[in-house]
Amino acid sequence: MQQQKKPYRILRLEDSKGDGHFDKRTVFVEKIMFTEGAMWFDGSLYVAAPPSIWKLTDTKDTGVADQQVEWFQGKTVTGCANDLHGPYLGPDGWIYWCKGAFAKQTYERPGKPPFVTRASHIFRSRPDGTLQYAENPPKKYQDIYPLDFESEDWQGLWEALKAVVDFWIGHGVKIFRVDNPHTKAFAFWEWLISGVKAEHPEVLFLAEAFTRPKVMYRLAKLGFTQSYTYFTWRSTKAEIIEYITELTTTEVAEFFRPNFWPNTPDILATQLQAGGRPGFVARLILAATLGTSYGIYGPPFEMGENEPIAPGSEEYLNSEKYEIRTWDLHRMDSLSEVIARVNLIRRDNPALQGGAIPQFQPVDNDQLIAWTKSTDDRSNVILVVVNLDPHNPQWGWIDLPVADLGLPADQPYEIEDLLTGTRYTWAGPRNYVRLDPAAMPAHVFSLRALRHATAAPPSHVQ
Repeated sequence: MQQQKKPYRILRLEDSKGDGHFDKRTVFVEKIMFTEGAMWFDGSLYVAAPPSIWKLTDTKDTGVADQQVEWFQGKTVTGCANDLHGPYLGPDGWIYWCKGAFAKQTYERPGKPPFVTRASHIFRSRPDGTLQYAENPPKKYQDIYPLDFESEDWQGLWEALKAVVDFWIGHGVKIFRVDNPHTKAFAFWEWLISGVKAEHPEVLFLAEAFTRPKVMYRLAKLGFTQSYTYFTWRSTKAEIIEYITELTTTEVAEFFRPNFWPNTPDILATQLQAGGRPGFVARLILAATLGTSYGIYGPPFEMGENEPIAPGSEEYLNSEKYEIRTWDLHRMDSLSEVIARVNLIRRDNPALQGGAIPQFQPVDNDQLIAWTKSTDDRSNVILVVVNLDPHNPQWGWIDLPVADLGLPADQPYEIEDLLTGTRYTWAGPRNYVRLDPAAMPAHVFSLRALRHATAAPPSHVQ
């Protein structure tokens, strides 16, 4: 009887005065089955009215659904309250609903045999009914379609993908950079990484995932050894200190292993576009000394490539994603010598290799940032100072906790800049620095082997 008469309707009640009482009443839709769920999404009301889900839209702004589309045809109605429930918008952007009636149902599937069932099921669909293409918000790759990790033959798919990883491990590959792992099923990564690690514990997985922090952190908990980070977009003193503090001093440090990249094949950061050679060197030293692990996309980084495809874009103008480039690696303006020097400093100083937490030190200039890193026994102590202004000299006074660093509080001491080999004499906790980016935008001081000076007065860093 209900299917014939469809005696129900949906009312639209409006509180135009904002006093908590509706003062306008409109019949949004009438002659509908008893609704068992509703969801408002993207300007339309999705209503579960067995056996179907209807998409109801007011296209004329009259308060009436003049467009009524049968979005899902559920085939059967048994008259039970478990006929149809939902819909719900999932965190992945899909719409989910469930059907619990046990009458025979047949669903057509493009390219596959019909799906015939009497069981209850959970369904999902994209809101527009299209096949999902690859995304890494805000970027969309509409020519790439991801695999369905939850298909009927998901086990065969997962095994085949693991076989690809096993093949390359057999040929000596031990590090896998995974592109956009957050767009694939989390359960798959947990299964794959745990299986590979059980057989090859030395294998590393790098998550190339620029996405929401909670998603990045979940990937780390699922087994990814290291992850890309937001370092690429942290450029001011306050931003850098806040972000590094989050990564190293909160519960995040227990499971998340950051890898700092000044640039990537997809990202030409703004500070590199505008900073010239000093900007590249500063970002290199920040990445290489703030974190234990870092990487650069070279040779574009080595050659100082900084021209975007358009103003405001982070895409390279002449991207290697779309063309084969030939590089003159021996150009006079190459950063290769600076990069080699920084890597040598990292190799020779244990404080820059392990899990030492950067201790940010006060500097009375927001364009100068300073921090120390040291081994537990203070046998190796590094002080890094970086000028964040790539265009102008900056100077200021640094305050050091001399007692914590094993330095004398009442006599001069020597420090050595490992970038240039130059030594300076400082005295006490407060000392002056000046950095001209045209020469070198940073100091990497070693406090490892101190020699107390008694004859010469202290001199300032110039």
